Amino acid sequence: MTLKRNTYSKKNSFGRSDFPEGFLFGTASSAYQYEGAINEAPRGESVWDTFVRKYPERNCYSNADQAVEFYNHYKEDIQRMKDINMDAFRFSISWPRILPLGKKSKGVNQEGINFYNNLIDELLANGITPLATLFHWDTPQALEDEYNGFLSEEAVNDFKDFAALCFEEFGDRVKLWVTLNEPWVYSIGGYDTGRKAPGRASKYMNEAAVAGQSGLEVYTVSHNLLLAHAEAVEVFRNNPKCKDGKIGIAHCPVWFEPYDSNCPDDKEACERAMEFMFGWHMDPTVYGDYPEVMKNSIGKRLPSFTTAQSKKLRGSFDFVGVNYYSAFYVKSIPEVDHNTPNWRSDARIEWRKQNKAGQTLGVRGGSEWDFLYPQGLRKFLNYAKNKYESPKFMITENGHCDMDYEKKPKLSNLMDLQRTEYHKKHLQSIQQAIQEDGVEVEGYFAWSLLDNCEFEVYTVSHNLLLAHAEAVEVFRNNPKCKDGKIGIAHCPVWFEPYDSNCPDDKEACERAMEFMFGWHMDPTVYGDYPEVMKKSIGKRLPSFTAAQSKKLRGSFDFVGVNYYSAFYVKSIPEVDHNTPNWRSDARIEWRKQNKAGQTLGVRGGSEWDFLYPQGLRKFLNYAKDKYESPKFMITENGHCDIDYEKKPKLSNLMDLQRTEYHKKHLQSIQQAIQEDGVEVEGYFAWSLLDNCEWNAGYGVRYGLFYVDYKNGLKRFPKMSAMWFKEFLKREEERGDFEEEEYLLNVATKKKRFLLATGSASCFIPKMSESSKALELFF
Repeated sequence: MTLKRNTYSKKNSFGRSDFPEGFLFGTASSAYQYEGAINEAPRGESVWDTFVRKYPERNCYSNADQAVEFYNHYKEDIQRMKDINMDAFRFSISWPRILPLGKKSKGVNQEGINFYNNLIDELLANGITPLATLFHWDTPQALEDEYNGFLSEEAVNDFKDFAALCFEEFGDRVKLWVTLNEPWVYSIGGYDTGRKAPGRASKYMNEAAVAGQSGLEVYTVSHNLLLAHAEAVEVFRNNPKCKDGKIGIAHCPVWFEPYDSNCPDDKEACERAMEFMFGWHMDPTVYGDYPEVMKNSIGKRLPSFTTAQSKKLRGSFDFVGVNYYSAFYVKSIPEVDHNTPNWRSDARIEWRKQNKAGQTLGVRGGSEWDFLYPQGLRKFLNYAKNKYESPKFMITENGHCDMDYEKKPKLSNLMDLQRTEYHKKHLQSIQQAIQEDGVEVEGYFAWSLLDNCEFEVYTVSHNLLLAHAEAVEVFRNNPKCKDGKIGIAHCPVWFEPYDSNCPDDKEACERAMEFMFGWHMDPTVYGDYPEVMKKSIGKRLPSFTAAQSKKLRGSFDFVGVNYYSAFYVKSIPEVDHNTPNWRSDARIEWRKQNKAGQTLGVRGGSEWDFLYPQGLRKFLNYAKDKYESPKFMITENGHCDIDYEKKPKLSNLMDLQRTEYHKKHLQSIQQAIQEDGVEVEGYFAWSLLDNCEWNAGYGVRYGLFYVDYKNGLKRFPKMSAMWFKEFLKREEERGDFEEEEYLLNVATKKKRFLLATGSASCFIPKMSESSKALELFF
């Protein structure tokens, strides 16, 4: 790729035109993190599949069996790339999807090859340049079982065979390749600290590790990775299909600044840290050997290259891939314990998040290592340019994770201003390195498409509604569903004015209801969004075609209602239009207290949970009058206890507040049915059992049955469960039960009323990933 310099605009705007012609802008991904579909194609197991299943506690109890299902959704995700004007995509080819048992001699999976062929063709058809990574840490488990993976030099030839197969199958269309993704992370994480698959380390480094030898295996693995890289590059350059292609390694440097800027030792430690982190895998590809500082420090634990291996390694790249995220301070360590060798003690350094003066390098992101320090990328590019005689660079990853995203409202996560600023400033640093420093950078890949670029609040909801309409059409055309009912489980709260004497606050309650409930209800009744939303949001709110509107109108048989609580609302006359979000579009603030300092009811176990059962009756009447008397189903209603962890177990079982909560909400429903003529067909308590709650984990309990997490998950009925048992008895079964409960029971049974904690014979597509919508706002 020949890069021509543009004439740079002197305007204040910053964009594609500020970069050389032919500069690639893309997003990055990996097979394990994206594809899912582990039983399709059929994919063999990788060391990551085994690691997360065997040691779930070492991977936050998560796995990528489903991931984001890119395997089945790649076409629509490619459209997302195109929609945001990306012109390149970095993906990895799953070694066990192509060779399920790791070796070409044991079988090639043609379905896996077909998938990547289809993916590549789809990218090219949409004008998107593919960049393929051969190894993004997913060593086939079969090879791990046979000879411990990259701990053995046997892995070199098997990787060579895998690479040769990929070049032969895809090299005619893929012209950009990465052999290894972040070999530093793979070796350190997998064989020195034991925090990543396969999780090997000495006990002094990681008590959870069951095998390994820190300070030794880490260097053996990286040595074999480098040999595998050299073999792959040789095959690549000898394959006619790859004659116009380029290949390299995706390194993962951070930038280092001295802990004490006045200390010569700390300044020298920065250079040593860079040699140990970047030079470790870069020097062999330039000079054919490891940095001298590593050889002097590590000694015989560091393998050596033969003359033939050195020759093959030298010049084995066409570009230097750079995965840059952050920077750290470094402090020199004069003395280390030689009885507990590891990579960091060999380097005699400590990474610090603050310098001697207590300062950080930038604003912190969502992990302890993530600081906004874009100038570090420019500094690194100049360091590598000067040290390695001006190679070409490709920014193969750059990205930001939000801080405490689980504690933020969902809408706040969608309006990711800090991430936007992160990418903008790093791109500006790259542009300065190109323009002012003469660094040759050929492309930029944001990490990652689905974490960074996919979601926009109104677009997501728009697509959910279209998906709902399609599902309803299929449902109604299926003979097996002819007697069924279908609807959406909405999540309204009731709103009261912050100042009952203020007309603006009264009007804000109506506006809040339109933005929260009408947003998804109006399209299913009228085929369009509420007028107040269209006027406020403007072009950011998608519009429906005539055919979509027609399909949406009447696309429900009942209105599902997940009701929990209510709030006061205050009108906001002025908002900052430079930081648009759902709440600013609605021009409202939710308040837990009104102007007089009163709450709407007794608070439950979360700050948004107030006992306000009359709000449910008010909502049912509001929706009945506005939408011409639809039928309703209370699809969720429940209460979480306050400070349950501080209570004795017996106190949790005597859940008087929950019992009162359900009783009063059922009374409000009964009044809405009997006195107001609202048609309510059922009531579902949330929840039968204490469970893992969205955004709260096991930290709150909604169940009618107590689950003892520390004692084999045994279930015990709470008082609320016993109350329901009595309340739901048939007339012939009743004993002495309170008259009001008896009358309530009879009243609800006069209609075909369903009361349960589980699922009914109705299908209820949910409109958000959290049925506790209120948690999204506090």
